[in-house]
Amino acid sequence: MKKDDLVKHGGIILFASGISFVFGYFFHSFMARKLGPEDYGILDALLSLLLIILIPVSTIQTVVARFSSVYMGSHKQECIYLLMREGFKKLLGLGILMFLLFSILSPFISDFLRIPSIIPVVFLGMAVFLSLLLPVSRGILLGMQNFNQFGLNISLEKIVLFISGVGLIGFGVNGAMFSLVLSLFIVLFLSVIPLGKIKYKKPFKPLKRANIIRYSIPVFISLSAIAIISNIDMIIVKHYFDPLQAGGYATINILGKILFLLSLNIANVIYPKASELYIKKTGSVFLLRKGLFYMLIISLFTIIAYALFPQQIVNLIFGKQYLNYINLLVPYTIFMTIMAFVVIIVHYYLSTMNFTFIKPLIFSVILELIFLEIFHESLIQVIEVLLICSMILLILLLKNQAINFDKFIWKNV
Repeated sequence: MKKDDLVKHGGIILFASGISFVFGYFFHSFMARKLGPEDYGILDALLSLLLIILIPVSTIQTVVARFSSVYMGSHKQECIYLLMREGFKKLLGLGILMFLLFSILSPFISDFLRIPSIIPVVFLGMAVFLSLLLPVSRGILLGMQNFNQFGLNISLEKIVLFISGVGLIGFGVNGAMFSLVLSLFIVLFLSVIPLGKIKYKKPFKPLKRANIIRYSIPVFISLSAIAIISNIDMIIVKHYFDPLQAGGYATINILGKILFLLSLNIANVIYPKASELYIKKTGSVFLLRKGLFYMLIISLFTIIAYALFPQQIVNLIFGKQYLNYINLLVPYTIFMTIMAFVVIIVHYYLSTMNFTFIKPLIFSVILELIFLEIFHESLIQVIEVLLICSMILLILLLKNQAINFDKFIWKNV
């Protein structure tokens, strides 16, 4: 693999992500303006809950991408068909079970989040069902390094979400949640089409499910920890603060998360490449250095823009009614910058079968949950807790992994 492939393939994913971000922001901007702070706070709380609940989804995609890349690198492409078939078969039943569970628990969930109706929660259950199937096809696309189809799929998801959201805005939060269900259904269907070229033939060796399950455990733990650290704040704010404050905080949450989402896409490019190089016993640390360097540049530009033009940015995207919360924008974005570095580092070490970072992740989750339960007198105090806990995590990861960060800025970039 050429070293400049990271730039080429990363460019494809970043371009697709850019389209996804633009239409994602269109969606949130439109909803924030049309729904108002209270209803928009409900919508963002449901979406944050979805991110936490769907921790297995990120695990599934990561594991499927890992083994697809392994099969590609070891010339066992016939096993990819079995991986796809078994994945869809098992997750279909789990998805139906999750939807039924959400339907039963919808009164309790709506009560906890102060939502006057159970309908948005039922739609959330449908979204969970579809989201459990999507990572199988997307994971295979990543593992096979079909970044064109993967990029097209993630960009179409937000395009459909925005268009359907605009059309269904008359139904309020219910319409917004149904637009999410519709977008997931369409991209799931489209993601399967490129995989039709994968033909079945009897593999030389059967699929080793034990290896897949064994690898899934550390992946699940690590991605669970990242998801909780990055999203639990919105649930805490929605529970402890009034609806207006929760809605205002939600806008800052959305603006800050651009860096977190970008880091996921950089990690998605690094992960299958590093996995393939690991199987071939070839050094891949240059991928990590490049990814962190690009993330650093993007983060600095974002923080500077938010520091210089916070009022203009918030007013343009969400409207004047959210300007009281612009003081939270820069500190929250710094928190997301730290988490962006964490995401890239964790994905790299998952690809190289190094699981020594799991203990620091678990420690950080426990620390953040305890601190947020104790210190939540104001929104800025919530962000201060996030900053402290994420910085401790990053220091622990850097110390634990002993990466030569004094060289990474200048070497292999």
